[in-house]
Amino acid sequence: MHLDGKMALVYSRMRYEDPNGDYGRQARQQQVIKAILKKATSMDALGNFTDLLNTVSKNIATNLSLMTC
Repeated sequence: MHLDGKMALVYSRMRYEDPNGDYGRQARQQQVIKAILKKATSMDALGNFTDLLNTVSKNIATNLSLMTC
């Protein structure tokens, strides 16, 4: 099954309709994260590496510098 970003969020956040409640939601969240990681590490993703890096970098903050001692 292929989901766009909004549908993946809806799928992973659903809780009240799931008979397993929070446990079902946690399982779906893990499923979505694993699918994202699998897709990101595939050969298809290498062609979009720059776009992927730009998207991810907008959501990551750190106080580490790239300079070495």
